[in-house]
Amino acid sequence: MKQIQRRSAGLIESLESRTFLSATPAAYVAPVGFIAATKVKATIPSIASRTYTGTVTSKAGNSATLSISFSSESKGGALHASLTVDGAIAPRITGSINAHNKLALHGKLGKVSVVLTAVLSADTSTITGKYVAIGAKTNVHGTFTLTDLIA
Repeated sequence: MKQIQRRSAGLIESLESRTFLSATPAAYVAPVGFIAATKVKATIPSIASRTYTGTVTSKAGNSATLSISFSSESKGGALHASLTVDGAIAPRITGSINAHNKLALHGKLGKVSVVLTAVLSADTSTITGKYVAIGAKTNVHGTFTLTDLIA
């Protein structure tokens, strides 16, 4: 649809006429049997006032009895607990739990810093994880499995 006009200086070409279209959205009709996806907010499991007891094993093969008593938990998952390893008590352990049942705890057992990372089972009866204990003359790593006898 181009028009070409001849002039003395040369050819002059005019632009094509353009049509602009506007798109209006059509109403969406869901297929039969379609279930709309709804967002489900994951909840943080409640483990306050529960005590988990089990065995902790170091990479060197030594084992001990470990007990963690959770004293409080906030809505956001902040935890306060006490930890006992073969009778030695760490009264102030803090940490958190998230909606994916992952735990992170840290504190001091005397002059030894203790860090525990773990996963809480879906039924909240078992905690399994790893630990690191670091002090002036201590550097111990290992794993642990704890169960709540009441669950």
